[in-house]
Amino acid sequence: MLPCISLKPQWAKAIFERGKDVENRSWPTHIRGPIAIHAGKPVGRVIGTVELVDCVRSSKSRWAEKGCFHWMLCNPVLLDRPVVCRGWPKIFYVRLRTPRARPHPRA
Repeated sequence: MLPCISLKPQWAKAIFERGKDVENRSWPTHIRGPIAIHAGKPVGRVIGTVELVDCVRSSKSRWAEKGCFHWMLCNPVLLDRPVVCRGWPKIFYVRLRTPRARPHPRA
């Protein structure tokens, strides 16, 4: 099982297509390592994975918002086949049965 976070579709896509390296959250996490990225309504799919490498309040990334916890992301990998599932608030867990994935060209 892999930890997963649900994002609005435009922010989920930005991780894989526009180099978004920070996820802004109102709460911290101690989780580190691979996490799944779920694109929320109306998409409703896990579209890829990233490495969650740190959680700070002082990121210099252009994606960082003041007053938030900055979840530092790297190594985005798109799944060959997105996995349909329901998203949840906070962290939830998914089983990814799709072993094949491809690094995004910008990664």
